[in-house]
Amino acid sequence: MAQTPDEKTYVEIPFIEQLKGMGWDHVEDKTDPKSCLSCYSV
Repeated sequence: MAQTPDEKTYVEIPFIEQLKGMGWDHVEDKTDPKSCLSCYSV
């Protein structure tokens, strides 16, 4: 079954493709974002 389009489909992927077209490199991070929240806590 296909996944329902979400923010990644409509926002993130087109934005990454736009930046790549401008010469940027894309490095995909495999880190769980929830594990990084402590990095930003005050």
